[in-house]
Amino acid sequence: MSSVTTKAFYILLLVSLLGCTQTEQNSSLPLYSINPVKQDASWAIEWWEKRHNEKIQKAKNTEIDLLMLGDSITHGWETSGATVWKEFYQLRKAFNLGFSGDRTEHVLWRLQNGAVDHMNPKLTVLMIGTNNTGHRMDPAEHTAEGVKAILSELRARLPASKILLLGIFPRHHSPDNEMRLRNEEIN
Repeated sequence: MSSVTTKAFYILLLVSLLGCTQTEQNSSLPLYSINPVKQDASWAIEWWEKRHNEKIQKAKNTEIDLLMLGDSITHGWETSGATVWKEFYQLRKAFNLGFSGDRTEHVLWRLQNGAVDHMNPKLTVLMIGTNNTGHRMDPAEHTAEGVKAILSELRARLPASKILLLGIFPRHHSPDNEMRLRNEEIN
């Protein structure tokens, strides 16, 4: 087998083992970003699923008007941004569903596994996708498809909620950095 054929074989094997799909119009790379999956980094599994379950329980007894959904940028409102959260968001009955390290497929998994089942927020704020760039350099089209899948899931599960989709923040200080350009392309 040539090295190209061998590489193609291993990509197809990986796709079949992971249950990933491909899209004809985008790329021959596996399209991970729309396949719901638990956080896959071993360092995160211990706290990630625990946080997911804790958030579900807390939501059952909480009146939520403002839902914040995303990755570490959103998660940060509970740590370094806690003072600002308390001053500006707590009184608005805000609930934080940001999880550090999340990519689009992780948010999809959380939504499909009870994350918003006991909620009826007036507004849902979503910012997700930078980790699809930073962890794997997913093609922009793939990450955009993941964001679209999240929006569809939110619309189905929270039909009365308005959704505010935020753009992905720039990565890196250089305007020519490939990750920064990828996030611009996704946006």
